[in-house]
Amino acid sequence: MVTGSTWIEGDYLHFLDDTATEYRYLGDFVSTPAGALPGSMWVEGSYLHYIDQDGDERRITGTVGSGTAGLAGSIWIESSKITILDSSSNKVPLFSDVTFADIAHTDAHTDIAHTDAH
Repeated sequence: MVTGSTWIEGDYLHFLDDTATEYRYLGDFVSTPAGALPGSMWVEGSYLHYIDQDGDERRITGTVGSGTAGLAGSIWIESSKITILDSSSNKVPLFSDVTFADIAHTDAHTDIAHTDAH
């Protein structure tokens, strides 16, 4: 996998930082919307939302910082955290605590070439 990659595995949002260290977040359950496309991600307010493997909508929160130049809704990886620009163009580094499992780990799976239908 390539640094900066993001993907959904089970209920978790995974990503690789610039050192190829894998992290994962477990977002709070929001709902199970009809017709949701697993793997979808978007910024809504100051949250990063995603649809997990079972079709459940989840959201991750962070600490809202000051405004910055950039396109609201942008998502990137910075300092081993996923960071977003919220709907007001405030920089929001997403954090983890006991609810949000941001844990460096290794997986026992094989990465298989695939295409995504976004």
